[in-house]
Amino acid sequence: MTSISHLKWYLNNCFAFLAFNILRMTFYKENNNKEGILFVNTGTLGDVVITSLLLDNRNIIEEKGKMFLVIKQEYSVLFKNYEDDVKIVCLEQKKYKWSLIYRIKFLRQLHSYKIKLCVNLTSARGISSDEIALLSGANTVWCFNNSWRKLKKAFGKKMDSYYDRILFEDLFHEYEKHYRLLKLLNNKNKLRSLVDLSPIEIYNLDYLNRFDIPQNYIVIATQAGDRTKAWGERNYKLFCQMITDRVNIILIGSEKERLSIEKIKDGNDRVMNLAGKLKLDEIQALIKRCSLFIGNDSGLSHLALKADIPMIAIIGGGSYRRYFPFKQTDTRMFLYYAMDCFGCEWECHLKEKFCLTRVDPIEVHKKAIQLLEKT
Repeated sequence: MTSISHLKWYLNNCFAFLAFNILRMTFYKENNNKEGILFVNTGTLGDVVITSLLLDNRNIIEEKGKMFLVIKQEYSVLFKNYEDDVKIVCLEQKKYKWSLIYRIKFLRQLHSYKIKLCVNLTSARGISSDEIALLSGANTVWCFNNSWRKLKKAFGKKMDSYYDRILFEDLFHEYEKHYRLLKLLNNKNKLRSLVDLSPIEIYNLDYLNRFDIPQNYIVIATQAGDRTKAWGERNYKLFCQMITDRVNIILIGSEKERLSIEKIKDGNDRVMNLAGKLKLDEIQALIKRCSLFIGNDSGLSHLALKADIPMIAIIGGGSYRRYFPFKQTDTRMFLYYAMDCFGCEWECHLKEKFCLTRVDPIEVHKKAIQLLEKT
């Protein structure tokens, strides 16, 4: 980080911390009789998919009253099937950051729910995420430990001091943290093992009416939120050329990734590029129906894991064991090129990320054939 960008980052945190303390004088805790539990996760798609584990197993949570979940608005479509007994609170993050009126209305909305317990599940908590949880009006506020080694958060220790409890400081894996939270909220201690916890599976199949989806296909998510965490266009292109004699391929991604994904397709008639054409819940349905999913260390790979289908995730080592590998089986594979620098949090000191680029397309093709023959 350059000195100018570091100064800008520090000033932004100063203003955020100042705004938090001003709002704290108005939105204080109200220690009266309340019911219900509020989960806050302002993270990315993968973080939110992991949090859905709590909603899928809400019947074993002993906390009385309604359940609430704060997530970014763009992910709310994944949770519409929970709406009968979970209140999904949609956060417009940019408006929350820049509009004081929106911020005050949002915090007032949280106060109106009269929450007994709030838990901030965000894996990389910033001051805004802390503010939402701490000023929610809940009687008690917990959070997960902020254990990203290279995430330097100004005022981090001070913000932590406002929480009633920092959870699971001994844990690194985000899935394991959620499982431990379920155990903590389940007073009867009858929780099944993490591997056995099953999601609710309701999927939107409306996309079938808009696209000529083949009966047998694999889904490949070639991109990641951070492009440097992706296996690379060249590798995916080589893989597609090798596998299309066996199966159709559907490539997915965002609209802004469509042109780069088209280069991977490279005119291949058995490859369909649906980047930017599907809503998030339609992507979830597409993944659920496929014979095999292949992707990176990204949110879409978490969707595939939740759907419990054969999958290959090419994960590298930047955040090794924070999210993946997880629940590795003979139909769920996590591939990487082992190196001594694993856990660098993607601050690579080499000329390229060899932990990703040295994963051989021929080896991925071999694994994919094995999984397709099993299914």
